[in-house]
Amino acid sequence: MTRGQSAQGLTGVTVGAACIVQRSYYDGLGRVETQVRNLVGDYSLSTPPDRDLTPPYEHPDQNIRMDTVYDSRGNQTDIIDSQGIVTHFAYDGMDRLERVIENYRPGLIPTDQVNVTTLYTYDARGNRLSIESARAVLHPELQLGKTTFTYDALGRLLSERDPLNHGVEYTYNLLGQRVVQRDAAGLETQFVYDALGRVEKIDYPGTGMDVSFRYYPTGQYRTMADGVGTTTWQYDGLERIEQVSDPFQQVVAYGYDGLGNRTRLIYPDARQVQYDYNALGQLVRVTDWNQQLTEYIFNATGQLHTMRRPNAVTSTYTYNDAG
Repeated sequence: MTRGQSAQGLTGVTVGAACIVQRSYYDGLGRVETQVRNLVGDYSLSTPPDRDLTPPYEHPDQNIRMDTVYDSRGNQTDIIDSQGIVTHFAYDGMDRLERVIENYRPGLIPTDQVNVTTLYTYDARGNRLSIESARAVLHPELQLGKTTFTYDALGRLLSERDPLNHGVEYTYNLLGQRVVQRDAAGLETQFVYDALGRVEKIDYPGTGMDVSFRYYPTGQYRTMADGVGTTTWQYDGLERIEQVSDPFQQVVAYGYDGLGNRTRLIYPDARQVQYDYNALGQLVRVTDWNQQLTEYIFNATGQLHTMRRPNAVTSTYTYNDAG
């Protein structure tokens, strides 16, 4: 695999192991304007190839192009797929998404196939109040309804209700933590917190499904107990995770060098992965339990130059003067 870069130093061209080329084309602000998969032709040109939109489409698997259009405020306004079909995004004065129009065809009357529109509304604080599906927009006589959201004075989500009037409601404590979640059937999930604001218990409806957590004084997870059993975490003196054991006593362990680099990953069946680093702390070698080797080679400036995989596939990376 070979990668090239644009004038801004952004990755522009990727050549895969099968010589399949993907190229990204950028605008003056460094945003992706066009992506072309399986690019055929001179990929060094600054303009992308045209779409093949004329029957009989001799090579539909080549030069598969997608374009993105932005407005002056940087909002994504259009995505144009390989067939030239446009999805249009419209925003309000606060740059909030107001509508998404699929198969956008300006000037045509909306149908189930053309100008398929989904609408969004917001309150004065920017919280989303509703989502109206394209079918509901097109057929108001069916009274299909909207998905609606309500909030409290602090902007916290209090409820969300779908077009069938199935709702989920939320309750908070004085610290702003969510303590109750009530579903459409009226069943409640309750959340309990410790004095430091960490989740201590999740009490699900019914029995046998509850989850409880314990923590080390340093704040890391110590145990998680659920209906299956207990998962346990252990850390070394530098608060690096040493091992995790699941409810079935299956253990995953980790080892580190003096610089804090992870050097070993040990699976429950004793299989090991070894990681080796150079003097600069860069990962240079990964060796699995079958002695399958992945190597990383860096250039003089510390950038990745070559990656050699166990399956004999080698990727080479090149850079321009911008790095």
